[in-house]
Amino acid sequence: MSKRKDGRKGKRWSHGVGQYRHRVRVYEESRDGILYFAHADGSGGERRGSLGHRDRKRAIAFAEELSARFVLGLEVPETETLETGWRDYLRERSVYKAGDSETHDRRVAKATKNFFGNSTAIEQLTRQDFDRFFRARLSGEIDSLGNLVMVPARRRAVGERTVERDFTTFRALCRWLLQCGRIARDPTQSVRPPRQKNPRRPVASDDRGDAIEAVADHITTTVNWYGPDGGRMLTEIVSSFGPLFCLVRESGRRVGSLLHLRIEDIDWRRTPAAPWGCLRFASAYDKQGKAWTCLMSAEAREAVKEAIARRPEGGGWLFPAPRSLSSPLRLETATSWLRRAEGLARLDPQEGGAWHPYRRAYAIKRKHLPASDVAQQGGWRNVSVVQQVYQQADRETLIRVLTEPSELREVPRAAPADLAADGASFRVVG
Repeated sequence: MSKRKDGRKGKRWSHGVGQYRHRVRVYEESRDGILYFAHADGSGGERRGSLGHRDRKRAIAFAEELSARFVLGLEVPETETLETGWRDYLRERSVYKAGDSETHDRRVAKATKNFFGNSTAIEQLTRQDFDRFFRARLSGEIDSLGNLVMVPARRRAVGERTVERDFTTFRALCRWLLQCGRIARDPTQSVRPPRQKNPRRPVASDDRGDAIEAVADHITTTVNWYGPDGGRMLTEIVSSFGPLFCLVRESGRRVGSLLHLRIEDIDWRRTPAAPWGCLRFASAYDKQGKAWTCLMSAEAREAVKEAIARRPEGGGWLFPAPRSLSSPLRLETATSWLRRAEGLARLDPQEGGAWHPYRRAYAIKRKHLPASDVAQQGGWRNVSVVQQVYQQADRETLIRVLTEPSELREVPRAAPADLAADGASFRVVG
C-alpha cells in the first residue's frame, strides 16, 4: 500500500509482483479510479500504462503473468526510443496541426533521429547530448535534417531562434510521452536552449512598399493554363505578384494564409459592418489552427478583383500555381517574385525577413487603435503579442510622447461625502 500524493486522507491501492528487474506494480491513481501498471524498462527508467478497468483481481493476474514472462525471457521490457516515440507522435498529434507545423515536426523528427540514432532511448538523453546538438546546429556542422556536413565550406550556420524552435518541438514530444505514461521522466525538463538576445524584427517602411508596388506589374511568369481549343501551352503573362503584395500590406495577414485563399472565400456583399466585403481564412491553413473572417479595404477589394482577372474563370485558388490550377501558389515562388521586384526597385533585401516585415508594419501603423481590434483584423489570437512583439517603438510615436503630454491637475478637496471611494484628488486634462 502506498501513501496518497493528492493530500487526501487514506491510502491508494497498490500491489507489486516479482523481484527486482522483473517486478510489475499495479496501482490506482485515485480511489475507485482506473488501474495502471508500471515496470522497469531495461534502461534505468520505468514504463507505465493504463489497464483500462477497475478490477483489482484482473490487475493482479495481469501483473503475475507479465512478471513471469519477464523471468522466462518471453518478453523484454520495452524502452521508448526516438523511432517509436516520433512514429506515434507524428501519427497522433502532428497530423492535426497546420501544414507548416506538421512539416516542421517531421523535419525535427528526422534531425533528432539522424543525430542521436533511431534506437536511442529518450530517457537516456542528457544535458550533454543536447549541448552537442545545439553546437552542431549553430555551427552548421549538421544540416536541418541532422546529417553531418563533411565539407566546412558548405556548412551554413543558423541562429539561436531556429535551434530554440527545434528544441521546443522535441520538448513537446517528451511531454506528450510523459503524459501518456510511456516515459518516467522528461529529459528536456531542466535543459535551456540557446536564446537570441536581440532578435531581428525588421519593419518594412511605406517608402519600400510603394517602390515595390511601382514595379510589381513588371514581374511576369510562365503559366500552363491556356491553349488553343482547350489544350494547354506555355504562356507568359503578368504574374499575380502585384495583387498578392497589395493584400499583404492591406490585410496584415501572413502570406501563407493569403496564398491559400479560394474564390469561394470571398464575400463580395457590401454591408454597413463590411463596406467593401470580407475575406474568410480556413483554419486548416492558419498557423494557430483558427478560422478567421476579416474585412476588406477598398484597396484590398480592387487587388482581389485584379487577381481574379489574371487567372482563368471559375472557382479554385485565388493565387494558383503557374503550372497547375488545382494547386495554390508556393511560398518559394511568391518569395522569388518579391526578390525580383526588390531588384527592379533597386532595394536590398531586408535581413531577417521577406514578407513578415510588412505584417509588423501593419501593426505598428495602427498603434493608436485598440489592440483587440488590430488583433482581430490582422489575425492575432493573443493581444499581448501584438503589443509586445509587433508594435515596436517608432520615432514618430516617441516624439509624440515628448510633445503631447496630458495635464495632471489637482482637484480641490470637497466634503467627505463627495469624495471618490479611492480618495483620488487628481484629474487628467487634455
